[in-house]
Amino acid sequence: MSGGRVSEILDSLSTTLMTLQETEKERKSSLKQYVSAMYIISFVFIGVIVAINKLMIPIFQTAVSTPESVIGISGDNPCNFCIYGFTIECLPCNIYSEICSVFSIEKASISCYYFALFFCMSIIQAICGGLVAGQIGEGSVKAGFKHAIILLSITIAVFMILVKLKVIGV
Repeated sequence: MSGGRVSEILDSLSTTLMTLQETEKERKSSLKQYVSAMYIISFVFIGVIVAINKLMIPIFQTAVSTPESVIGISGDNPCNFCIYGFTIECLPCNIYSEICSVFSIEKASISCYYFALFFCMSIIQAICGGLVAGQIGEGSVKAGFKHAIILLSITIAVFMILVKLKVIGV
């Protein structure tokens, strides 16, 4: 029998369990960096949106006011023809219009269109980034819903602040 080897077996088992615990701690520590990266990506994404909004919308507005406007560039809201239409092809424009209403942005302006477009992109990025963060960090998409809700809340709050400060949506 193995009566004399019990202590050796228990020592080996103890060493193996300690190694597993240390490995798990290292794994969680290294994965926290990736989860943090998902949050940082969301903030960078919003920063890029602000930059594009500040640079591109004035260019489009200038293009429409000059007679030599560039072909294909218009300073009008592409959804203006859908403001009173409720057909399936106008669904995205109707959603954009409602988003602008929530944020008190003039529906007919080009900034409404781009604000709503960027807002929708940010919402999608926040949800997907949160789900990925949960999968990476905790190994389940269920945990990702927690991160998605956090990122979604942060994104909406940042957009509300930026609109109030008149940084975007003007």
